[in-house]
Amino acid sequence: MQLPKIPRFFFKTIFRLILSTLFVFLPAALSALYFWGLPQPLTERLTAALSGKEYRVSIGRLRLNPLRGPVAENVSVKNKNGETLLRLDRLVVALNLSELLKKKVQVETLELDEANIVLPVAPDTEIAVSNIRARLLLREGLLRISYANFTFGGIRVSLTGNLLHPYDFAASKLPEKQQPPTAPQPLSPAPAAAQPPPWKPILDIFEQIRFPDRPASLQLDVSGDLSDLTSLSANTVLLESGHATWKSASLDSLRLVADYSEGVLNIESLDASDSTGTLHATGSYSHRDGKGNLFLRSSANPFPWVAAAKNLDALREISITSPPELEAQATVDRASQETPVLVTGSLSLKNFSVKQVPITEWNANFSWKPGKFLTRGMKVVAPAVSGTFDAMVAGQTAYLKGSGEATPTLCMNWLDAGMKKVFGAMEMPSPGKAWVSLEIPLKESAKLRGNGQLWLGKTALRGAWIDSAFADFQIADRAVTYRNMQIKMGKGAGTGTFVYDFGKKEVRFSNIHSTLPPAQFLLWIDEDIAKAASPFRLRGYPLVQGEGKVDMREPEKTRIDLSVSAKDGIDYELLGRDLNFGKTDAKITVRGRMMRADISRAALFGGSIKLKTDVSLDRRNPTYQLGVSLDSVDFAALNKLYFDYEDSQGWLSGDFSYRARFSEQTKLVGNGRVRVEDGNVFAIPILGPFSWIINGILPGAGYENARLATADFSVANQAIHTDSLEIVGDGFGLLGSGNIFFMADELDMDIRLNARGTPGIFLFPVSKFFEYSSSGSLSDPVWRPKNLPRELYGEGIVETVTAPVRQILNPAPSPQPPSKTKKKQNR
Repeated sequence: MQLPKIPRFFFKTIFRLILSTLFVFLPAALSALYFWGLPQPLTERLTAALSGKEYRVSIGRLRLNPLRGPVAENVSVKNKNGETLLRLDRLVVALNLSELLKKKVQVETLELDEANIVLPVAPDTEIAVSNIRARLLLREGLLRISYANFTFGGIRVSLTGNLLHPYDFAASKLPEKQQPPTAPQPLSPAPAAAQPPPWKPILDIFEQIRFPDRPASLQLDVSGDLSDLTSLSANTVLLESGHATWKSASLDSLRLVADYSEGVLNIESLDASDSTGTLHATGSYSHRDGKGNLFLRSSANPFPWVAAAKNLDALREISITSPPELEAQATVDRASQETPVLVTGSLSLKNFSVKQVPITEWNANFSWKPGKFLTRGMKVVAPAVSGTFDAMVAGQTAYLKGSGEATPTLCMNWLDAGMKKVFGAMEMPSPGKAWVSLEIPLKESAKLRGNGQLWLGKTALRGAWIDSAFADFQIADRAVTYRNMQIKMGKGAGTGTFVYDFGKKEVRFSNIHSTLPPAQFLLWIDEDIAKAASPFRLRGYPLVQGEGKVDMREPEKTRIDLSVSAKDGIDYELLGRDLNFGKTDAKITVRGRMMRADISRAALFGGSIKLKTDVSLDRRNPTYQLGVSLDSVDFAALNKLYFDYEDSQGWLSGDFSYRARFSEQTKLVGNGRVRVEDGNVFAIPILGPFSWIINGILPGAGYENARLATADFSVANQAIHTDSLEIVGDGFGLLGSGNIFFMADELDMDIRLNARGTPGIFLFPVSKFFEYSSSGSLSDPVWRPKNLPRELYGEGIVETVTAPVRQILNPAPSPQPPSKTKKKQNR
């Protein structure tokens, strides 16, 4: 039977339908499924297929990728309580086609291609992992991780493994019986603020770690049963890194080989290196019973890591040039209430520096447990400090006890500004010795407390040397108090209490009993006060007693009271000459910026002297005032001292007060009065010519001593001025006024000669002829008659004028003056 021929147009129609389906309807359908998504019922069925007993998966939109298959977007996983466990931006799903034909949805493969995951680990903390590439296979209760690669915290993670019962994954906490034992809780009440989760510090560290050269790599091969999280294990943990930095710490290399099985983390080896040395460690930790151990040996530099972990900037000042030797053992027992963690070991350092202060050797045995660090037999050997100490750090406080030697001048970088100023002025040929017990708040060094004993050998402060010193000291409230102080210098000694208060910027002293040289003693208190008292130089070993304080911040508050008893006398510099006082009692007081020295009475040149001086301690206004009172002082000795005149005689009394600036002492201003009794004033060069003048008028009178000489005077503009000079002899009197320019070595004076008794009656008519004016210098004055014409000047004028009177009074020839060798006088 022959079939009828199929019409040609039928084939054309079928072909057109196929082409339309392939190139029009199918692309349109695929585009619609890609852009608008798969039907909601299919999405719900896929959601149910991905969800487990303890968690629920939700999909924002399910689209069909023509090349990859179904793609779930905005995927989230939540536990039974509605808490989000994971958020995923997209997930490629491969379904079992045979089951799909049976109208069942079964997931075979999950793929992540440059996907992003967010893991909320706390209400305000999330972990974001980007660019994840992974392939997960689901086969009859088995989740096989073919590969999972991503970068987290600068570490390239490669994850593989097999996990059972993925749909039975329990996101809740571990059962109570499987919880690891917790550390004992403190007795103090918990703070009101919520505590951060335990992994928060770890996340912070990961964010701060940097790998400048290349990322680190971490390989993990995991296995276990997701229905029992305690069964999870990591058969391989391999971490490798090149150069890595964390804050100010760095490593050149790092390699960790470990595994985790049945709740036990086993560190097969941990090796690291830095620029100083290497580190090797092994250990283990059981999560179930909370016990573990770690053994470590290292020649790497630990201080940058400890400083970064504890934020101890002081440790960053340690510079190491030789590899340290560190051995340590750590044990963990979280069930123990006393020592949940205990670290013991030893550390030895050689040839390193702390704040650029070199240390030759440091070694100690140590132990650490939470909240407490202890070291015993700590030995330090260095040019600046050496000794043996025990130390403990508990909480935020460090304790130090021991004995040793120290030279503060060699460790100035360890001192604050106030102590640098004090010790910077010291000289110590040999180190001082001390026993100390200190309590040091780590974050509040100003609250340093402690006590001890101090021994010093030969030591100088501001150039003032002592032979030895001993004191008990106490440190509290930013002040060092030295009690029972015993200082020796030659035959002198001193005792008392000193306080160097760096908080109040004060130096206080009390119960001072000293036979030390006061100039040296004052230099240890205050340099300005010592300078002001420098004109007083006490001989021998005077007794000094007193108390006071020096305020270094507000000098106006300075108060000092000292009494001085110098049985061997003192030397005092007055107007450029040293006065040698005999036994002297004096008081020195300081009030603010003014120092007063008061010598109530002292022996001087057979008489006595009283002296009172006020000295300004203000460097901006260096002035002083002086008051001197003399009583029956040997006039000859005083003239010899100041003018090098050897022939003066008599006894000098008087008062003199003046004020001046230290830098302009020649511009002093003052006044006074002077009285000379039974003296030979004509031995003074400025009055010497009157000897032959008087002798010419009254033969023999010019070589007699004057019974009395007085004058009131004032000093100003580098001149001594008087209007009341009066010299009284047996038969004559001199009245004078004028100026003595002691800096210019000039005279401008007028003196009138008056004869006394009978000669005065005869000479009265010509008394105007006996008025004289001076010219020339102090050492070589020239006197001329004031009221005679210049052409009558000459050596015979006096004899000519007085010849008739002399013939009447004394016809005998005049005696010749004694021959004397004229000496050159000093100004």
